[in-house]
Amino acid sequence: MADWRYFASSFWSDPYIQELKQESKYLYIYLFTNEHCNQAGFYQITVKTISFETGIDKERVSSLLDQFITDGKITYEKHILWVKNFLRHQPNRSPQVWKRIIKDIKTIRDGNEGLVRRYLDHIDTLSIPYPEGIDTLSQGTYVEEEKEEEKEEEEEERIGEKKAPDDKNHPKPKISLNLETQKFDNITPKDISSWEEAYPACAVESELLKAAQWIISNPTKRKKNYRRFLTNWLARTQERGGARVRGPSASERRLEELKKGGVNEGD
Repeated sequence: MADWRYFASSFWSDPYIQELKQESKYLYIYLFTNEHCNQAGFYQITVKTISFETGIDKERVSSLLDQFITDGKITYEKHILWVKNFLRHQPNRSPQVWKRIIKDIKTIRDGNEGLVRRYLDHIDTLSIPYPEGIDTLSQGTYVEEEKEEEKEEEEEERIGEKKAPDDKNHPKPKISLNLETQKFDNITPKDISSWEEAYPACAVESELLKAAQWIISNPTKRKKNYRRFLTNWLARTQERGGARVRGPSASERRLEELKKGGVNEGD
């Protein structure tokens, strides 16, 4: 745990802070300065702990946290609290501090990868001059995850080679990237429908095009298992809130085609 926390002198002149009532200001400052807060401003804490240490009733704490969430000042999920503007107030940005931030993130990464990715995406937008670049932080956090994914791909490929052609558990047709069309091959309408159901916040077909372009632009990142890559891509998009412009799903489009052809829904 770090022993020091900093506020910019402009903190009190911030219009948002000026509009807060005394109790809200007190709790907001507590979120920056409590002993559980780490160098990342991204830490584990319960409402019960906050209530005990501040003397504010638990229901009132929950209400104030909800307001900070609505105002876009914090995120609070699974007892992990992220103070979004925390790093703006911290003047020390030495390599040692960034190493500590990476360490702090790693301690609460398991089961919270989506939130960690959103954290990394957010600090990349703060225009903070990182000594070694944001990529270092991202790689420091996820290099083990990428290695594990590669091991799983190799294991799946090895098992797949041992299966007989008539094996009932034979894997689905392998998805490949067609560099000529710049699209993925062997994605079926059933795949699209399944993904739309599993990731409702995603515009699936649009995301597939984005994923293809990303791979083409990063040839060293080409995968052995594109099905795994795409489901991970959609899961991350879903966790970030998606990017879905609601239009008819694949199944809805199919139903519309059948109706146009004179086939009723119940037929």
